[in-house]
Amino acid sequence: MTKKSTKKQTKKQEEQKGQEEIQEEQPKIYWHDWLGEMFKVLLIPTGLDVQTKYTLLNKLPEADLVIVRKETKTWTKDQLEFLPDGIRHTNAKHVLIELKFTESIDDDALLQIGGYRRFYRNTENKKREKESKKKEKNKKEEKIKPKDLQTFLICSQTPRKTTLQKYGYEPGDFEGVYTSHYPLCELFPLISLNDLSDEPHNVMFKLFASKKKEHIKAQKKIKSEEIKEKLTSETVSFITNLFNVLLTNKEGSEEMDYLNLTPKEKENLMTGWVDNVVASFGANLILKRIPKEEVFANYSQEDVFSNYSMEDIEAYIKKTKKKKSA
Repeated sequence: MTKKSTKKQTKKQEEQKGQEEIQEEQPKIYWHDWLGEMFKVLLIPTGLDVQTKYTLLNKLPEADLVIVRKETKTWTKDQLEFLPDGIRHTNAKHVLIELKFTESIDDDALLQIGGYRRFYRNTENKKREKESKKKEKNKKEEKIKPKDLQTFLICSQTPRKTTLQKYGYEPGDFEGVYTSHYPLCELFPLISLNDLSDEPHNVMFKLFASKKKEHIKAQKKIKSEEIKEKLTSETVSFITNLFNVLLTNKEGSEEMDYLNLTPKEKENLMTGWVDNVVASFGANLILKRIPKEEVFANYSQEDVFSNYSMEDIEAYIKKTKKKKSA
C-alpha cells in the first residue's frame, strides 16, 4: 500500500469518526411521544382517557431458563450428554427456554415467549454497549444477532393436534421436537417431553413429563449404569429432592397430581430411588438432607448408645456439663 493511499484511508476514517460523533451529539427525536401528544390534544376533549408511557408491568419479566455457551463455538461432548434433542442441535450461543408445566400452548404463550426473546436481546445488547464504551475500539463486545439466539417452548403435557395445526407446527427431525413454518412461530421450536425419545441425553428432561409411563421410564433409565456413572453427587442430591417433591406431595396439594400415581406407586418409586442412591453413593447422601430429629425418631436410646463406648458417652456428658455451667 502506497503512502498516498494510506493517507486517503486515514482521512476517510477520520471523516467517518467525525460523522459518528455529530450523530451522537444530536438529540434523538422520540416520535412515539409526538404521536401520543397528538392523541391527547385530539381525544381528551372528546371525553376519552388517553395515557402515554403507560406502565405495563409492575414486575420485570423473568425467563424460565437461559443457557449461554461462552467458551466454545459448538457444544462440547460433556455438554451434549445432558442437552435434549432440539437444543443440542442448535448452533445458537444463547438458548432461552420457556417451560409450560401445566399450561397449554396458546396465543398468550407465544406472545409471552416472543416478548422474552426481544427483551433478552435488548438487555444483553445494552450491556454490551456499556462494556464496549469502557474498552478500546478493537475490543468491542459484539451484539447478539438474531441467529445467536434460539428460543424453545417446552411442554410437560402433550400438545393437542389441533393446537399444533393452528400454529403450523409439524414433527421435526427428532421425536418430540416440532417446528413451525408460520411467521414468528418459526422462531420458537416446540419440545414435547412426553414424546422425546428415550435416548440418554433426553432422560433428565423427561423427569418433567406429565405422562406416568414416560416419567417412570425416565426414572428407571436414570438408575441404569449408563446414566448413573455420569451423575455427580450434586446431581443425585438434586434428583432426590425433585422426587421428594413429585412423589411425597402432601394431601390436597396439586403438585404433579396429573401423573395419577397411586400412593403405592409413589412409595415404590421413592423407595427404589433411595435404595439405588444408597447402594451407589452411600447413605450419607440421603441422611444429610433429613433433620436429625426425624432420623433418631426411628431408633431407641439403646440402639443409638450401643454404637458408642462408655468412655465416649462419659466424655460427651462431661463436655455438655461444662458448656451448661459456663
